[in-house]
Amino acid sequence: MIKYCYFNGEIINLNKAVLPVYDLGIVRGYGAFDFFRTYNGKIFHAKEHYARFKNSLKEIGSKLELSFQDFEKDCYELMKLNKMKEASFRILMTGGDMKWDIS
Repeated sequence: MIKYCYFNGEIINLNKAVLPVYDLGIVRGYGAFDFFRTYNGKIFHAKEHYARFKNSLKEIGSKLELSFQDFEKDCYELMKLNKMKEASFRILMTGGDMKWDIS
């Protein structure tokens, strides 16, 4: 069972990862995602998945502040913390908080 995830720039307990209901990812389905897995304990096509995710964010006017080295390091750290020899990763970045204008 997964106990840890990467959320808002840090690895945290999965139970503490929450999105506000007014996040653009929820309100409008605005965001980007990618899915990849490991084989023999190594991320399959890590650089390609990282580049594809970064490009998807560019297409929606967002950008990834995480370097490839940190991305890869965090993936392996999550596998270690979650005691997984093999893993599937779903990475998602939403559009963030929607600013409400009620008049």
